[in-house]
Amino acid sequence: MTEPRAQPVDQRPVDQRPADEQAAAEDGLPAGLAAAIDAYARHLRSERGLSPHSVRAYTSDVTSLLDHAARMSRRELAQL
Repeated sequence: MTEPRAQPVDQRPVDQRPADEQAAAEDGLPAGLAAAIDAYARHLRSERGLSPHSVRAYTSDVTSLLDHAARMSRRELAQL
């Protein structure tokens, strides 16, 4: 099985990111998990063309999952 490609970390200040990305960064998730949510939100917006409401709904669900995973000491996507 191949390793997933690492996504570049968004260097923009949190307050200059779209609202869905701000939420992930502000939720206190480990940097790797927050970066994964940011990449997912960008994918949903740019490649799938979803509305801001849909992006927010999808990223909210994933943020909840990753928050739970982080509380269970799963701080890397590969640990899920």
